[in-house]
Amino acid sequence: MYQVFSFLAAVNLAVPKVRLPVEMWSTIFRFLDPSSLLNVVRTNGLWSEISHGDPVLRRTIQQELIAERRRQKQEILNPGLLMTIERKQATNTFGTNGSKTVRCRAPTVISQATS
Repeated sequence: MYQVFSFLAAVNLAVPKVRLPVEMWSTIFRFLDPSSLLNVVRTNGLWSEISHGDPVLRRTIQQELIAERRRQKQEILNPGLLMTIERKQATNTFGTNGSKTVRCRAPTVISQATS
């Protein structure tokens, strides 16, 4: 697996950076799912401009932003949504009690420090 990474790094250094036309970027971005497209837009300014220039991508980004805000609001209002409880029953009748595993995931809401 590490051999593949070194090969990709060598190819990346050997091949000059090629700037693709806007139409090709738009076509590539249309194959992404909405959450990945939103991450792409947040990653690079040029990609953000390309995505906002395409009406289909712009609508997809707006819908994903609305869905993301809705998920964040639900996490704030219902903190129990962040928890998963798994229960395992006892293996035999007179053995030990069943076990319970509680998992908590971090909220997706990022708190911003006020200055």
